[in-house]
Amino acid sequence: MKTVKDNILFIAILVCVLIILWMNWQNRLVQKELMDEVNKANQELVKQDKLKKEADGQYAKLVNYFNSQRDLNNQLKEDNKELSKLLKKQGERLLMINNSIVSLEGAISSGGITVDPKDTSIINLSLKYPNSEEAFINWNGKIFSKNKSYLGEWSFGKLPLQIILTETSRGVWNSRLIGPSWLKVDSMNINSLPPKEFDPVEDQKIGFLLGGGFFKSITPQQYDAFSVTGGIYIKNHNILLNATSIGQIGVNYIYRFNTKKKK
Repeated sequence: MKTVKDNILFIAILVCVLIILWMNWQNRLVQKELMDEVNKANQELVKQDKLKKEADGQYAKLVNYFNSQRDLNNQLKEDNKELSKLLKKQGERLLMINNSIVSLEGAISSGGITVDPKDTSIINLSLKYPNSEEAFINWNGKIFSKNKSYLGEWSFGKLPLQIILTETSRGVWNSRLIGPSWLKVDSMNINSLPPKEFDPVEDQKIGFLLGGGFFKSITPQQYDAFSVTGGIYIKNHNILLNATSIGQIGVNYIYRFNTKKKK
């Protein structure tokens, strides 16, 4: 038979649980409002960002990751319809699009020429860009002064490019395109899905729980007991049923608080 003390204790526990739930609900509202403000500020920061030249051949631009899957798919469909069809056919998921326009820095060069020993009207010429030590563009041929023409062969070296993606202290992504010092980036626009969309694995919102336990009595009037616990969880809410070896049953409610891992 329940006593007045038991009823007061039960009401006190219930009130504490309700207070904790209300405080957590308020905390989640504040966190959501704060995240909305941060995202809005970051979105404006990305919108106002311009291409930055950090060093010769090194350029940086913030990534616009405020795109939906439909935004990226439509953009690719407009830019490259054949590739869009291929990705759809192969079941590939589009995550990011990087549109960059690059050119080569202008240069003035000088050097010698040689005259063909068999025909002085023919000039042998060899041109290299940007210089002979790290030539990317080569032209080797002859200039025929009699008929004012030339004949030669173009050849090209390797163009090393490196793309590095980082995350700033504000949580915004920064993309860098790095190449040789004579490489010039005229424009760079990177559109991406939000970071959370890169992980397709989502936690189940509903599931089952099963476990057991052992109770050690701290008073001689009570017996030690084993318990079996089972229940369900719905997001952060856990509802558990308990049964002990001394003939007791009970119901527990447990709320799991979200914690963010510091970077």
